[in-house]
Amino acid sequence: MTYKRLAVPVVALLLLLSGVAGASVRGPAPLHTSQANTSLGTAFTYQGRLTSGGAPANGSYDFEFRLYDAETRGRQMGNTVAIDNVVVTDGLFSVVLDFGAAVFTGEARYLEIGVRPGNSASAYTTLTPRQALMPTPYALALPGLYAQPNDVSPNLIGGHSDNSVAAGAYGATISGGGESSAPNLATHDLATIGGGAGNQAGAGATIAGGVNNVASAQYTTVSGGFSNVAGSERRGDQTGIASTIGGGTDNQATGDAATIGGGSGNRASGTYTTIAGGWDNEAFGEYSTIAGGQRNHAAYDFATVGGGQENLADEHFATVSGGENNEAGAEHAVVAGGEHNQALAPHTVVGGGQANVADNRFSTVAGGQSNTASDEYATISGGATNEASGQYTVISGGRNNIASRDYASIAGGQTNQATGQWSAIGGGGANEAGGQYATVAGGQNNAASGAHAVIGGGEANEAGDEHATVAGGEDNLALDEHTTIGGGQENVASSPFATVAGGHANTASNDYATVGGGGANEASGDFATVSGGQSNQASGQYATVAGGQDNTAEGDYSFAAGRRAKIRRDHSGSFLFADANNVDFRSEVSNEFAVRATGGVRFVTAINSSGQRTAGVELSTGASAWSTLSDRNAKANFAPVDEREIVARLAAIPIQTWNYKAQAPSIRHIGPVAQDFYAAFGVGEDERHISTVDADGVALAAIQGLYQMLQAKDAEIAAQQEQIAALEARLAALEQTAGMAGPAGSAQAMRHTTAPASLSTWLLLGGFFLIGLMLVERWRAGGRQ
Repeated sequence: MTYKRLAVPVVALLLLLSGVAGASVRGPAPLHTSQANTSLGTAFTYQGRLTSGGAPANGSYDFEFRLYDAETRGRQMGNTVAIDNVVVTDGLFSVVLDFGAAVFTGEARYLEIGVRPGNSASAYTTLTPRQALMPTPYALALPGLYAQPNDVSPNLIGGHSDNSVAAGAYGATISGGGESSAPNLATHDLATIGGGAGNQAGAGATIAGGVNNVASAQYTTVSGGFSNVAGSERRGDQTGIASTIGGGTDNQATGDAATIGGGSGNRASGTYTTIAGGWDNEAFGEYSTIAGGQRNHAAYDFATVGGGQENLADEHFATVSGGENNEAGAEHAVVAGGEHNQALAPHTVVGGGQANVADNRFSTVAGGQSNTASDEYATISGGATNEASGQYTVISGGRNNIASRDYASIAGGQTNQATGQWSAIGGGGANEAGGQYATVAGGQNNAASGAHAVIGGGEANEAGDEHATVAGGEDNLALDEHTTIGGGQENVASSPFATVAGGHANTASNDYATVGGGGANEASGDFATVSGGQSNQASGQYATVAGGQDNTAEGDYSFAAGRRAKIRRDHSGSFLFADANNVDFRSEVSNEFAVRATGGVRFVTAINSSGQRTAGVELSTGASAWSTLSDRNAKANFAPVDEREIVARLAAIPIQTWNYKAQAPSIRHIGPVAQDFYAAFGVGEDERHISTVDADGVALAAIQGLYQMLQAKDAEIAAQQEQIAALEARLAALEQTAGMAGPAGSAQAMRHTTAPASLSTWLLLGGFFLIGLMLVERWRAGGRQ
C-alpha cells in the first residue's frame, strides 16, 4: 500500500510564561500557599492528512512517530511514540504526541512518521520527507531556554546550562545569562532573573540583570548592578519584602518596600526608606529618604537627606537638604545646606552657611557663619558670630551682634546689642538698645537705654530715658523723658520734653525748653526757646531768643533777638531787638517793645505787583518822628476841598482834653474824638481811628482857609484905611479953611472941628475892633499870631 500525507501541525501548546505574569506584591503571604493547578505537561496535538493510492484514506491505521534534530539522518530526540488503531476519515486524523520535557530546547525539530493498517503486525511504512515542526510546538523552548513542568506553573530556564530553579519552586523564570562559575539561581516560587551572572532571586522577586545580585525577600527587585542585595534573613525572619535596588554596587535594601536607586555601598534598612544614589549612605528610619551624596544618614522615621556628605537627619521628619557634616537633630528640623550646621530643636531651620546652630523650637538661621539662634522663634538671616538668644528675636546679618531679649531685632552692623524687649538696632557698630521698645537706627557707640527711646544714628549719642530721641550727631545726650536732640555735637536735653534741634554745645535744661541750633545756647526756663545763634540764654518761663549773639531773655514771656539784647528777670513780657552794635541794649520795663535800629525803621503795609511799597511809614536814621509815604505816584482819585468849609467844620468839632482809659487820669491829651472827626470829614479807615495823615491834611486845609480869610480881611482893612485917609484929608482942608475966617470965624471953627476930631477917633477904634475880631477868629481856629 502506498501512503502519502500532508501533515499540518496546528495549535496545541501550553503557554509557559502566562502563569508567571500575574504575580504582584500585595503582602507577605507565602507564594506556596496558592492552590495547585493540573499541569499541562509536554504533550501537543498533531493533525495530518493521509492518502492511499492518491485518494483520501479511510479506516483504522497504526502510526509510529519519531522526533529528529535533522531533516535526514540526525539524532533522534526523546522516545518513539506508537499509536494504534487511529481512525482516519476522508484522509484526516488527529493524535496527541509527547516526546518528553527535554526535547524542545529551541533548535529545529523534524517529525518522522511510520504507518500500517490497523490491527496488523506488518512493518511500518516510513513516510518521506520528514515533517518540520512549525512554531507552536516551540513554545516549550527557545534556543537555550526550556520549560520545566510542575503541578502548579512550569519554570522557564534559559541561559547557561548551570542556571537552575530550586527544587519545589514553580513559576520561576531565568531568561538567560549565567556562567559556570556564576550561574543564576531562582530559589523560590515565581522568581524572575532577566540575565547577568551569579544572581539569586527569591519568592516573587525580580533581578533584571547584573552580577552577583540578590533579591532574597518576597517581591524584591534588583534592576542590575553588582553585588546588590534586596531583602535579608534575620533570625529566620524575612525582611526587606518588596524592596527595590535600581543598580549600582554593594547596595543593600533590607527594609520592607525600601528603595535604592543606585550608587555604591548604600543601605536602606527602614520600612519604605529611599536612597536615590550616592555612596555609603544609610537610611534606617521608616519612610526616611536620602537623595544622594556620601556617608549621609537618615536615622529616624520620615527623615530626609537631599545629598552632600556626612549629613545626619536623626529625628522624625528631620531634613538635611545637602552640604557637609550638617545635622538636623530634632523633629521637623531642617538644614538646607552648608557645612557643620545644626538644627537641634523641633521645627528649627538652618538655611546654609557654616557652623550655624538653631537649638530652640522654631528658631531659624538662614546662613552665614557661627551664628546661633538659641531661643524659641529666634531668627538670624546671616552674617557671622551673631546670637539671637531671646524669644522672637531677629538678627538680619552683620557680625558679633546679640539680640538677647524677647522680640529684639538687629538689622546688621557689628557688635551691636539689643538687650531690651522689643528693642531694635538698624545697623552700625557697638550700638546698644537697652530699653523696652528702644531703637538705634545706626551709627557707632550709641546707647538707647530708656523705654521707647530712639537714636537715629551718629556717634556716642545717648537716649537715656523713656521716649527720649537723638536723631544723630555726636556726643549728644537726651537724658530725661520725651527729650529730643535732632543732631549736632555735645548737645544736652536734660528735662522732660526738652528739645535741642542741633548745633554744638547747646543745652535745653528745663521742661519743654527748646534750642533750635547754633552754639553754646541755653534754654533753661520752662517752655523757653532759643532758635539759634551763639551764646544766647532764655531763662525765663516761655522766654524766647530768636537768634543772634549774646542775647538774654530772663523775663517770663520775654523776647530777645539780634546782638546783646538784654531783658532783666523782672521785665516779663518785654520785646527787645538789638542791631549789630557791640553794646548791650537793655530792657527798661515789663511788657515793652523796644528796638535798637540805628539804620532806621520801616513799616510797609502795601506793595504793588513788582514788590515796591505803596503804603507805609519809616523812621529814618537819627530821626525821632515817623515819615509817612506821601508820594504822588502812590495816590489816586484826587478831589479839591473847600478850605473855608474845612475851617467851619473844624470850628464846629469839640476840642477837649482827656485821658486814655488804659492810662492814668493824670496823663492828659488834647484833641477831638474819632467819631466827631469822621462825621465832620468822612476820611480814614473807620470811625474809631484818626490817621495822622488825615489830621495833618485837615490842619493844612484849615490853615489855607484861614489864610484866605485873612487875605480878605486885609483887603477890607486896606480899603477902609484909604477911606479914613481921604476923610482925614478932607477934614484937614476944612479946618484950614475955618482958620482963615477971623476971630468970629475962629470960634465958629472951633465948634466945627470938635465933631470931626471925635469922628476920626471913632473910625480908628472901629479899625482896631475889626482887627481884634480877626485875631479872635484865628485864635478860635487854633492859630497864635
